[in-house]
Amino acid sequence: MRIGVVGAYGQLGSDLVQAVLARGWQVDGPRSSEVDICDRAQLEDWTRRSRCDAFVNCAAYTAVDAAETDQARARAINAEGASNLAVAVQNLGGSERLIQISTDYVFSGVFSGVFSGDFSDESVDQKGRRPYREDDPTAPQSVYGRTKLEGEGQVLEACADAAVLRVGWIYGRAGKNFVKAILRRAVEHGKLSVVSDQHGAPCSARSISAAVVAMLERPVWPHRLYHFGARPLTTWFDFATHIVAQAVEVGLLQAMVPIEATTTAALNQVARRPPWSALDCSRFETDFGDLVSDWRVELKEVLGQIKSDGGP
Repeated sequence: MRIGVVGAYGQLGSDLVQAVLARGWQVDGPRSSEVDICDRAQLEDWTRRSRCDAFVNCAAYTAVDAAETDQARARAINAEGASNLAVAVQNLGGSERLIQISTDYVFSGVFSGVFSGDFSDESVDQKGRRPYREDDPTAPQSVYGRTKLEGEGQVLEACADAAVLRVGWIYGRAGKNFVKAILRRAVEHGKLSVVSDQHGAPCSARSISAAVVAMLERPVWPHRLYHFGARPLTTWFDFATHIVAQAVEVGLLQAMVPIEATTTAALNQVARRPPWSALDCSRFETDFGDLVSDWRVELKEVLGQIKSDGGP
């Protein structure tokens, strides 16, 4: 197959390109300077010329705090840009498919009665919260979350052969992410302060790319909306602790640094973050197999890649 990747040079896109090539497929991944997702005419011209069998939209405005004031740009990329691509793929008139990457920020992360019901004890935390399912009500609390949710709806409405894959807490060897930020701060400041009241599961770009490839291998998708993540559930504080410990093991840091637990409120961030970002991946596992990995294992692999790249 030939796969068109929008956002091919970003954190997720760069890993996806490698996964697609490793599968033996071809890739058409233009730079944003070559194909602007906000330019519908340019996008339609590229989709026609590319002769791809499927497209994956990894492009996004992900500066969560900046989006609160740069709302027009966030909407142009996350919502209108996603719509542009979906319309372009639909207008090809063939069997071309589209995967739209979305986010856990479409949920509020605030526990409510919506979570009552039948679920296994293993999936529930001490407060009775379970991971979000695809059919749970959305309630984004930030411009980033709202524009990504708007993009989801426009993609599914505009393109008959489109699916949305929601992921969260992405990290990888490319681009800006939490792992690299922790490594830099550990070196620059010699100590860290990380929130311990936000819960989720760090998901590597590498594992998400494997999930996308698994979806592309299927000629038909049983559903149009999927969640994908990692195991086990954790907090940003616990994740940071593992990052530092494993970075010492692989030689990215010379020694452990003290890490202080803090609260989200203490950071006084511009945009609201969901305190609960766990995603139920059961639907994905049923349709495509158990590709949900242990983030602690994935983290060591990614840290090794970052080291081979010369550090963060």
